[in-house]
Amino acid sequence: MWELVGALQARGYSVTARATYPDRVGKNRAGEATWLARISPKLAAGVRAASALAMLRDVRKFDLVFANRDIVPEVSVRAPERRIFDSRVPLVFDFDDAIHLGRRERKIAWILSRAAWSTPGNEFLAGFARRHCSHVTVVPAVVNTDVYRPAAERTPGPLRIGWSGSASTNRRCLPLLREPIRELARVVDMEFIIISNEDPGLKWPGVRIRYIRWVAEREVEDLRLIDIGTMPLEDREFERGKCGLKAIQYMALGIPAVVSPVGVNSHIVEHGRNGFLAASHEDWVRHLRTLAEDQALRSRFGREARATVERRFSHEVAADTLAACFDTILAGAGARAAG
Repeated sequence: MWELVGALQARGYSVTARATYPDRVGKNRAGEATWLARISPKLAAGVRAASALAMLRDVRKFDLVFANRDIVPEVSVRAPERRIFDSRVPLVFDFDDAIHLGRRERKIAWILSRAAWSTPGNEFLAGFARRHCSHVTVVPAVVNTDVYRPAAERTPGPLRIGWSGSASTNRRCLPLLREPIRELARVVDMEFIIISNEDPGLKWPGVRIRYIRWVAEREVEDLRLIDIGTMPLEDREFERGKCGLKAIQYMALGIPAVVSPVGVNSHIVEHGRNGFLAASHEDWVRHLRTLAEDQALRSRFGREARATVERRFSHEVAADTLAACFDTILAGAGARAAG
């Protein structure tokens, strides 16, 4: 949600953005173990909890706190959120994954029951939020459309079908593409690109595979290499909580996507207009081949995809939605204070 800071400031809000240290306990976003975790994961979690409390030492000076997920997710401690609630500063609780499944359910429910508002990333997550929170507004995953812009021209080379994701998802999702991509490679001159923080070391017979290590500063540039983006998912409860960021990233760059019709994916990709939904092996092969063999269709879908993101999944649209929530909360707080 960092991309929203500037957009909210442009709407007249004074925004102070803070993060705990370390931002992750086990591994950083590049997939490397943090130095604290190498010493002791428990120590790292303790440092992060202490960092969160220090970060909130002056919470009373703010009119509102917007938190993306529970502040220290690795432990059951609720002290950071309790400090916010004790301060009587309204909390807006945002979450964009099914973090309520499993051991954190009671903690997330406790936070939601005390939050002034919740902004889950899709309707599946909103269903859980509404059981505990009175005010819930879906704010989907978004990208900064000033940064995510289509390439001026295509990088020369064979057709490139791509997938981007973290190490944990590449182990679960990429196997779903193995046979469709192998079948497609028999009839299409293509390269399969994987962008991830960990090399899955795939050896798919008959398929040219290129691994690109994910680097935040180069993410957009690397994604622009892709001609057709993919987002395969198993239809399970956790996956239904996904917010479709991969598809939105492809689409913002004018790249048509083929995705599993799981959860919010079916609302992001409009089948046959800005991409394709693939529910079976046969669907994956047919839709990927259709796009691979029709450059004009790829271009048309790419334009429609970009327009979809600008209309529904841009940081500007999300900032407008959040601003409306914030204004309602602050107006109510002002009325209570006056009373």
